[in-house]
Amino acid sequence: MKFDYKVYPRDPVPGALKGITFQPKIPLHVFGPKGKIRFDALVDTGSALTIFPRFIADQVGVTLHERNVTHTSGIGEGNVRLFHAKDIELELQIDEGMYRWSAPVWFSESDESPALLGRKGFLEFFTATFHGDEHILTLEPNKNFHGKVLNIWDQETIKP
Repeated sequence: MKFDYKVYPRDPVPGALKGITFQPKIPLHVFGPKGKIRFDALVDTGSALTIFPRFIADQVGVTLHERNVTHTSGIGEGNVRLFHAKDIELELQIDEGMYRWSAPVWFSESDESPALLGRKGFLEFFTATFHGDEHILTLEPNKNFHGKVLNIWDQETIKP
């Protein structure tokens, strides 16, 4: 699966004067009791966890419990509370295929947090190759991928 990096404007800074940045963001669907939502998430090898903003949990009907809270910190974020939810259904659609799997996800207490596809819940299931010179991300399911590969046209399972 190949994904073009997304292009975003930015203020020019020393060393990056063009005023744009390229980010390896990919379209993702998240399913819950109230439906599904599609959004772009950053594939982040520096993130130990797969983290989504709280509004995603609210929109798809994932209940967040205080007993499942942990904390994390990152650049500029300070200490952030995260709510763990297991077995969240995720889906990637590309070309004529869909990749669907269940994974642990942590939802930030903030609606403003970026959506990050980290090692746990995402990169443990996919081998990622970042082609920085071409601004392309290539993903391939690896031996840990336990989900389904579906034909997008007839929903036939290609791989159990």
